[in-house]
Amino acid sequence: MLDLEWNSASPTCPKRVPREQALEEISVMLSMMEQHTGKRPVIYTDITFHRDVLQGELKGYDFWLRSVAAEPEAGFQNRAWTFWQYTATGHVPGIQGEVDRNAFHGSEREWKKWVRER
Repeated sequence: MLDLEWNSASPTCPKRVPREQALEEISVMLSMMEQHTGKRPVIYTDITFHRDVLQGELKGYDFWLRSVAAEPEAGFQNRAWTFWQYTATGHVPGIQGEVDRNAFHGSEREWKKWVRER
């Protein structure tokens, strides 16, 4: 998985790079990850980074979209998605505190197929 988000609090990359530079560096990283693992990485992103950099790009990759205010279709124009992080304040039995909650975009059968192919 490649996590793509802006992070102004980061000590190593507090500034936003130009879109073309970001896309070039992302392409290099995705290629290296795929060469190393033999698998195509999943791309995790939020609405801001997607709007600024990824919109209309990297078709053919599975996307994991963080969209806690609304369903992905409301903010990620024309982006097919495989996973959706719908909250960062969820609760599950056996874990104290808040956790991210996510959904797979498909049936149980499609989930099993997706896992098998990875």
